[in-house]
Amino acid sequence: MLETYINSQKMTRNLEREYWWIFGGKGGFTRCQIVDLLLDRPYNAYQIAQKLQKSYNNIKYHLRVLKKEYLIKSDDRYYSAFYYISKDFNINIFKKIYNLIIENEQYQMKRSKLRSFLRRIKTEI
Repeated sequence: MLETYINSQKMTRNLEREYWWIFGGKGGFTRCQIVDLLLDRPYNAYQIAQKLQKSYNNIKYHLRVLKKEYLIKSDDRYYSAFYYISKDFNINIFKKIYNLIIENEQYQMKRSKLRSFLRRIKTEI
């Protein structure tokens, strides 16, 4: 029983670390929107900025954050590089958390709220 609880806590912490870079902080919702767009097809930074009606520099910043954490990848072109979701990204968990954010209108997420969303999702897995 205790071992199951400890493994459950480790899983929550690992998921929290991985998904904090998408959902956490003030820019989390923008990163969510970017990832949601990239689930459909690859886009370049300019196209994403146009779709989300945000500044190009803002989008480039969030793309760098997502790429640094290996959540998205890009082709090798310097200008007009296309971004896409990395292969080991768990789309199902992302969609569940994204839907919870929309339902609860939690656009600026704190770590404690992300933990509670992850616990709720973990019971469904």
